[in-house]
Amino acid sequence: MVSAKGTLKGIKSFMWLPDVGGQLLAQIPKAGIGLVSTELGNKTINGLVGVIGNIINEKKLGGKPLLRSLFTNMMVTVFDPTANQLREVKRNWKDLAGGLKAHSFNTAFGALIEEPHEVVGAIKGILPSMKGFKSVFGNGKFMSSDKMIKSLDSSAITTYKSKFASMLDQEDIVTY
Repeated sequence: MVSAKGTLKGIKSFMWLPDVGGQLLAQIPKAGIGLVSTELGNKTINGLVGVIGNIINEKKLGGKPLLRSLFTNMMVTVFDPTANQLREVKRNWKDLAGGLKAHSFNTAFGALIEEPHEVVGAIKGILPSMKGFKSVFGNGKFMSSDKMIKSLDSSAITTYKSKFASMLDQEDIVTY
């Protein structure tokens, strides 16, 4: 009979074999690079890091198996594209070529590196959603995500007074 402790020990020892451990460690820089770069930039940066890392590992560090696995994984990322990645790489390549021809280096650079607001939007997109979170705002309740009022609860609307109050009728207040 196999114990849970023995199974976990076997999985742990498997994960830290140089070939497997290098593959696992490669995901850390690949995730960071993928977050801040477009598909073309992602493939280019990962490929360059992989090639340079392998050269340094083989020439200076004596070819450590864990690092060889890590850098080889990064180097060959270019060979495992999905259909969406292929379309985006083609679009990024056209943007890069067009930017270089027009001497618009902002466009050319943008074909390789994501805009900061895109990165921030992506990070916000994966954070836990606050939908349905009810909070008190003044006298009423509202639904909020990222500190903006998205919708009002009908109990929040009690009285509306302004200099245009005579134009506002009870039929104008609609609840969904």
